[in-house]
Amino acid sequence: MYKKITIALMSLSTTLAWAEESYQVGYSKKEDLVIIADNANESNWCKTDLQLRFQAGSNASEESVKALFPKLGNLFNKLCPKAETLTWSYVDVQHNVVLKGNTNKSQEWAFVLENNVASKQKVTAEKEEESSKSDVVTQTTITDKRTEESTKEVPQTTAVVENAPVQSSTEISSEQTVVTDTVEKIESVDKMQSFPVSGWRPLLEEERQKLIANFQTMKNQDGCKVLSFFDFKGQENYVQIITKGVGCDQNGFLDGEGTVRVERSDGEVLLREREFVFKHGLPFTGYTKISGPQELEIFYTPEGSIFNQHKLFFGIGSSQELNAHYFLVAYKKDYAGFGAFEEGSDGLILTNRAEDFRQASTIKKQLETAFQYFNHRTHNQSFHLRLTFVEGLQKGLDEYSMEQKLYRTEFSRNRAYGKNWQAYAKGEWKQEKGFGTTNYLFEREQRLAHEKALEAKRLRREKAYEAEKQLNKYRELQALDWSTSDKVQQNIYQNIQAGTRNYVDMLEGKQKTLSSLVRVDSIQNGKAQVVWPYSMVLSLPLEKGWYWIRGQQSFSTTQLDKVGLPLTEVTIDDTAVFKCQQEMCADLQNPQTIARIQFGIPDWSPEKAQQLIIDARK
Repeated sequence: MYKKITIALMSLSTTLAWAEESYQVGYSKKEDLVIIADNANESNWCKTDLQLRFQAGSNASEESVKALFPKLGNLFNKLCPKAETLTWSYVDVQHNVVLKGNTNKSQEWAFVLENNVASKQKVTAEKEEESSKSDVVTQTTITDKRTEESTKEVPQTTAVVENAPVQSSTEISSEQTVVTDTVEKIESVDKMQSFPVSGWRPLLEEERQKLIANFQTMKNQDGCKVLSFFDFKGQENYVQIITKGVGCDQNGFLDGEGTVRVERSDGEVLLREREFVFKHGLPFTGYTKISGPQELEIFYTPEGSIFNQHKLFFGIGSSQELNAHYFLVAYKKDYAGFGAFEEGSDGLILTNRAEDFRQASTIKKQLETAFQYFNHRTHNQSFHLRLTFVEGLQKGLDEYSMEQKLYRTEFSRNRAYGKNWQAYAKGEWKQEKGFGTTNYLFEREQRLAHEKALEAKRLRREKAYEAEKQLNKYRELQALDWSTSDKVQQNIYQNIQAGTRNYVDMLEGKQKTLSSLVRVDSIQNGKAQVVWPYSMVLSLPLEKGWYWIRGQQSFSTTQLDKVGLPLTEVTIDDTAVFKCQQEMCADLQNPQTIARIQFGIPDWSPEKAQQLIIDARK
């Protein structure tokens, strides 16, 4: 089951009082303090010089602020590693500024007060002025219960002002000294579970390392590594990646938000400064909640791709109840040879519950469950989400194939603009029904039924074409003079000619078709001995008499006939033998009988052929 993450509740009055746009960085339950970045959002709050507000809850005190500071170092290491200085203020529940201070990384974020802090400063007037500028436009259900130490789920409401979205935060646990990173914090939601679906299961760590080996590695000016794909036209040894505002993680990979500039050794700038977000080596084109290569499950390059259109699929969770795995999709983009990944707005769900997509009720359950997983990974700049359900990965990953796809739908929400015209999402997600939704299960079945009908029609036409030829041949047979017995052999005889390519093939050991009248004279070693039209041996022990046979002939490698040539051996079966009652099979002197032999259709008749032609015209 999807478990909601406990998120601190910022009161409406605090939201309105302090900023048109505020981001809730974290919440310490033990100290009952909300950590807020004013005039910032989820994508830009992290800076070298931080400015944070510690907003008191009902149980907070000045001592709570002191107790919070030892935890800030680990918090910043995880969420904002480029932070160097911090200017902070502590605001009590009456919205008075009680404490102010400055600290920095070199001081290990020690609790230091400003010398000139005298008394509490009233900000009520400011609150009223700011709150009059905007109205509450939407509400988001989140969970929190400050008065209990457990994480029991309790729905509460965060008010968001127009042009001022308050975003979800990270909680600082009372039992821990640091908030863990995204993957660890939401493990109950995001961890892939190791059960197979349609022949695929989540990767083991050694398998993931082999997958990561597909990436190329380059280093920036400080030796920090980038995992990506690069195409500098063979000039990699002369190219330098220069970054600003981003550092190395503990394994030496670039991690954090900063700019990239690519220069060649002669001073030529290949890529001017551009912002990227690095997640443990992987560069992304914008803010993303993908935590890094540790979530990578599938590396996909479309078959026949000439532009290295790589796709990365990051596992964000599993549902054993629905037998499903959930993936966020990122697409490779090229920036003057520097490869980066765009998260886009696509989610993939692998499930073998195809029948769920026949009924509205089970479709609803699949969608609601999937949406919870993906909505958990969206951020305030996400306006569109497309979910695709597949029952297999071999064809399901192919964007241009319907095979193995089950269902696709899209969600969207409104776009608004805040301070400095920065776009952010506003309002609730809505499913785009109609044009934005496709039930591939039904569409594929309709297509297969249509293709089956077309194939049946094609086969009817082919049979009608053959029937036309057979009727024409039958009419030719009817026109012959059947008063002499040689007409039978003339019209059923099929053999190779000496000196032809077929004859050479037989000399080389290959088999060729023979259709002929034969006269069996005796049986030797369980095989019929033929004396007319020439010496040959049949694979069946036929009794003495006249026969029509059809089979595969070859030259013996050990026996010669009476004239010293390789003896012909014919392999036949019971379905290609007819025992004649008269000399030279005179009883076969009938156009329809000869037609059946020629066509290889024992029950052929002109009436049946005519019916095939009529059926094809329907």
